[in-house]
Amino acid sequence: MFLNWKSTPFWVAGLLFLFTNINAQEKISLSLQQALEIAKENNFDLQSAHAEVQAMQADKNKSLAAFLPSITLSETFVRTTDPLNVFGLKLKQEIVSPADFNPALLNDPEAINNYNTKIEVQQPLINLDAFFGRAAAADGLSAVKHKYNRTENYIAFMVKISYYELTLQNKSLNVIIQSLAAAQSNRKVIKDYYDEGLITKADYLMAEVHVSNLESQKAELENSVSTANDKLLVLLGLGNGKQIIATDTLEIFCNISDNYLENSDVENRSDILARSYKVQSLKKMNLMSWTKFMPRLNAFGNYEFNDTKLFGAAAENWMVGLNLQWNIFNGFQNVAAIQKSQAELKQAEAEYSKAKLEGQNEIDESIRSLETAKKKLTLAQTAVEQSQESFRIINDRYNKGLEKTSDLLNAESSASNTKLNYLKSLYFYNVSLFKIELMLEKILLNN
Repeated sequence: MFLNWKSTPFWVAGLLFLFTNINAQEKISLSLQQALEIAKENNFDLQSAHAEVQAMQADKNKSLAAFLPSITLSETFVRTTDPLNVFGLKLKQEIVSPADFNPALLNDPEAINNYNTKIEVQQPLINLDAFFGRAAAADGLSAVKHKYNRTENYIAFMVKISYYELTLQNKSLNVIIQSLAAAQSNRKVIKDYYDEGLITKADYLMAEVHVSNLESQKAELENSVSTANDKLLVLLGLGNGKQIIATDTLEIFCNISDNYLENSDVENRSDILARSYKVQSLKKMNLMSWTKFMPRLNAFGNYEFNDTKLFGAAAENWMVGLNLQWNIFNGFQNVAAIQKSQAELKQAEAEYSKAKLEGQNEIDESIRSLETAKKKLTLAQTAVEQSQESFRIINDRYNKGLEKTSDLLNAESSASNTKLNYLKSLYFYNVSLFKIELMLEKILLNN
């Protein structure tokens, strides 16, 4: 259907807008180290984990109330004709006179105003439950700090594999582009042979199909590059519309430390330590529940001024004292708290034991994966060399009329596929290495 001439300017404007946005996409060149530093500052999961540490720090600070005094300053105004309060306020204001003992005035006094300025201090002395509560908060803070460290290590791992995934997709795209150029060149030669009647139409059509398949692979890889780019942008906490140019390439790490299994005790890993501190925190919470049956001793004192004027200081008095309180029974509330803390402790201990066992299994699995990745990488590298040499020989023989077109196309496909397989093997080798670093929380590469 032909476009109406009136709508043509809008179509042109839309295409120009799209073309401008594509070209305006910001390109950022990043090394792996730079990507890790950006993620450390901007990653959303790390920001959330850091906020959790701050919240737990606040809970620990709140527990200082068990040791520090509570100080309150207040100003209270009252106006009353209550006989008892009127006489008491006069005493506080130090204005009682003999006439105030007149029964008629005592029974039916006139209204009196009073401004009371008071400073009150409460000082905890012995509160065993609060003491264990603060100790539990301290262990809880240690737990979330180790949890943050584990999150930081995990995000670094994800950045590494995403960075190299982007590199993999770009390199794979380059391989397909090179293969497509070679296939198009061979198609031209095959077309000439076909025009000269040296080969059949079926041979020529095979070359066309081969080019079409490579163009399809190219489109898929272009989409994979965009997907990997967007995934890395999220990990780095960067906005959309940016194109990351990875400056570090896939490589074989030949300088891996060979003593990475030494002192690889899983109990010292940050996620396991986080669970360990959680268990310690719940043990203290259980003790806190038990000590709620113990009495509490607190000191208190106040100093006050009473006057008929706001913030007046005509009369003053003070009081200090001690309060011993023993909550003997509160309807099974304390008993239920003990039962709950014991159950939570058992659950945490079971999760801690399970995490240690799973952690050791993960270490063993990642070591086996690295060894397997090494073997696959060696085989893939050999396959690349063999397929390239095979394609060179068959291509020379084809130009001399000694090979069939199908043999040439198969050799060309094999050379392309072995290159792609090598890149994937190299990528998984890197991933296996980074996973061991995550499992052991060690840097395995020697400088």
